[in-house]
Amino acid sequence: MPGDHQHTVDNGGGGYGNPLDHEAQCVLTDVAERYVSLEQAEEVYGVVITGSRTRDELAVDANATETLRQSRRASARA
Repeated sequence: MPGDHQHTVDNGGGGYGNPLDHEAQCVLTDVAERYVSLEQAEEVYGVVITGSRTRDELAVDANATETLRQSRRASARA
């Protein structure tokens, strides 16, 4: 109706390409800025993040991330 307002919250679009190809540091930034949860970082993007968001101590575990991504890619090919 005229004069009504609608407020929506959207945390982003689907993006482009394979999520496993997204740069881990970009995913870390999205987690730090609360666009992506820690769980989504690992489940969707294959990025393992350690540390505490509340203490601003988040970091990418590069070895664990590479291992997880290789495993996911191998599973996708099988």
